[in-house]
Amino acid sequence: MIAIPSRPTSPKSRSRVRHHPVRRTDDPAEGQIEAIARSRLFGFEDEVAIRVTETDTGTRIDMRSRSRLGQIDRGANARRIEAFLADLQKRAAN
Repeated sequence: MIAIPSRPTSPKSRSRVRHHPVRRTDDPAEGQIEAIARSRLFGFEDEVAIRVTETDTGTRIDMRSRSRLGQIDRGANARRIEAFLADLQKRAAN
């Protein structure tokens, strides 16, 4: 759980996602962001979904990232999630 102000689809989440995806949908009313991220070398597409939920103690960020092509991504999706959450944590601290 990351302690950031409770707003549907927080601007901090949106700004981090905007740096990478090619296509995205952003539904503030639903607290969701969906995007397609492409690998730099071959342009493989990965689906990315982020859900922002307000809780009693802060804001909960749920994220998933999965390859659209095949089942092996060599850890790219795990690294994407870890990098996103680390960056979001850093931004929330500032």
